[in-house]
Amino acid sequence: RQAIDLRDRLFFELTQRDIPAALLVPAAIGPAPTPETTGDAVFNAPWSFLGLPTVSFPIGRAPDGLPLAVQLVGEKFTEAELLQAAAAHAERAEYERRPLPLN
Repeated sequence: RQAIDLRDRLFFELTQRDIPAALLVPAAIGPAPTPETTGDAVFNAPWSFLGLPTVSFPIGRAPDGLPLAVQLVGEKFTEAELLQAAAAHAERAEYERRPLPLN
């Protein structure tokens, strides 16, 4: 019950701010993780906790060739708009698609 109350308070505080329809925030601490893990959820956990949709997309590469990404966080029930915005941002990032260095 305490977790639900905290989620509700945080969601209320977030929705009372004058923020854009979508927030552009880091997706991870650094580049994509190795295949053994899905990585650290530190940048996704707050949005999952609040029940907000997110979509991540690559914007560049780290020196080792692994992708670097950002994520857009949207309002509840705005998945279609969020995906459209992510596609537009990803296109502008001009990310070069190539095989990942999985060695």
